[in-house]
Amino acid sequence: MPEFTGATDKSKLIEPVVFADYIIEKSTATNRLLTSGILTNDPLIQAQLLQGGTFITIPAMMPLGADVQTWNDSKDIAVNDLTTESSNAIKMYQAQAFGYTDFGALTTGSPVAEAIAGQFSTYWNIQDNKLIIAVLANAFKNADLLAAKSYGVATPAELKAGDFLAAISRMGDVASPTLVKLIVNSATLGAMREQNLIDDIQPSAGGAPISTYNNMQIITDDAIPLADDGTTDAYITANGAIAYGLASPANAVETKRDALGNGGQNAVINRRVLSMQVKGTGFTDTTKASNVGISTYNDAVESLFSITGDPRNIGVVDYRFKIDPKFVVGGINSPKA
Repeated sequence: MPEFTGATDKSKLIEPVVFADYIIEKSTATNRLLTSGILTNDPLIQAQLLQGGTFITIPAMMPLGADVQTWNDSKDIAVNDLTTESSNAIKMYQAQAFGYTDFGALTTGSPVAEAIAGQFSTYWNIQDNKLIIAVLANAFKNADLLAAKSYGVATPAELKAGDFLAAISRMGDVASPTLVKLIVNSATLGAMREQNLIDDIQPSAGGAPISTYNNMQIITDDAIPLADDGTTDAYITANGAIAYGLASPANAVETKRDALGNGGQNAVINRRVLSMQVKGTGFTDTTKASNVGISTYNDAVESLFSITGDPRNIGVVDYRFKIDPKFVVGGINSPKA
């Protein structure tokens, strides 16, 4: 019996009629959301990822409270105490392995080993991009967060500038965090261009033009869900609105050789530990902390997160609206059936 199954065998590879270098098709996912600046490495999370347990406790000092006292020489000055709170971040334990058979690689001339090794980082980037969307969508299933930091989610209306301004008013009068990025689907970008809502700024260094709206840089990523009727979301964010940590455990990268199974086969294995959540929220129920994955967030009927502290400190707003369905292209900017 082979030590493992599922390796890429000859039946899954193309045997060139004329010998030539095998062409590796790179993923078309842009992962622009991942590189948009919405993530920030949280040192408290990072420091605890490889410690024991399935969740991380994050302490926080609350702002000074109590009413001001009247000062005179007939009454003592009362001393007030500080208050603290804590929130939880969940550790996600992830692994993946890809393999190939010796016979398949030899007879097809395909560089399967190089393809696996060269694309593993791209694979993880795609997964992290999916996780950002899943975390944002799940966080906004919390009724308090939805009421404080969203607009149009229950009754999405046609995209218009006035509703966008209503959405960003959810930040109140706080100076920090400041909303600086607008993350949308490419269909929304087309609809905004049709409404003449976008300015293109040419950097002085001669780089590619930067698209902006209301002085916010536009990040286009088709990982943002888009329904057939044109309903979609724009996430209006501050830099570093999502706390993130990633660590490599012992034996994070390994290769496995099975000399007998399927005529000889090899596998490349990756393992990692990470945590990701909107800053200003915490994982509500630590009894559900085991085996948390992207599907956990996507499948949850209710939010797994709750607000910790002042909701104005949360640097992301969800604006839901509708665009003309003519901008929706199945398999291009919306999921395939």
